[in-house]
Amino acid sequence: MKKLISLILVLCMACMLIPAMADGSAAGTWYMAEMTQGEMTFAPSQLGMTWSLTLAEDGTATSLMEIMGEKEETAGTWTQDGDSVTITIEDQPAVFAFADGKLTLDQGESGKAVFTQDVPEAAAAPSVGVAAESEDVFLGDWELTAIGLMGMTVTKDMFATVNMGGFDISLTVEPGKATLNAVTSADAAPSTFETTTALVDGNLVLSVSDVTIATISMLEDGTISFLFNIGGFELTVYMAPAGAAAAPAA
Repeated sequence: MKKLISLILVLCMACMLIPAMADGSAAGTWYMAEMTQGEMTFAPSQLGMTWSLTLAEDGTATSLMEIMGEKEETAGTWTQDGDSVTITIEDQPAVFAFADGKLTLDQGESGKAVFTQDVPEAAAAPSVGVAAESEDVFLGDWELTAIGLMGMTVTKDMFATVNMGGFDISLTVEPGKATLNAVTSADAAPSTFETTTALVDGNLVLSVSDVTIATISMLEDGTISFLFNIGGFELTVYMAPAGAAAAPAA
């Protein structure tokens, strides 16, 4: 009887160990949840991208990256040594730390990427433009919240980091006129445009000497957007009422 009880206990312990052993494996599909560059941490959706890593039980690996609608799938291999996972894609090994339900690739000054097994939510669509019935909805002070460029929408602070800390726009709209202040780089002096305003097709048109410098659209969420050219690149500028800044969903 004692031998039977001992055998049952051993079997019970073995059954308990099986899921524990499975939990210790990094096999499965992992999704990039966040990226860190310097002091900035952001979600991949802010850069218009997704990245998943599928680690199969047979030691094969698949990397699937999508950037602005373009997909790139590559095959490789992976191995695990305790809390260290090495994924080799196109003969380039990358060592990930495996802990707390995360795979973390830390490349020092080059940045860090964190993967989890939580499927990322689809990026929310940007707020839709609406035709304004009066210039009055544009009146007041506006501050920069985000920048749209090449399919990406990044926060003001993130763009300033990439642009070496020198980009900001502010706007004050009064009846019949507006003041647009722009700083495009850390070395450049601020540019100030004193403009007239007119409501055209539901948008606010800013002009200097009959030359249009910006056509501002009102968005459903009460923010505004317009196109702005910097160094030959056309950016979409998103602004919110001063003191109530909130970046658009991306």
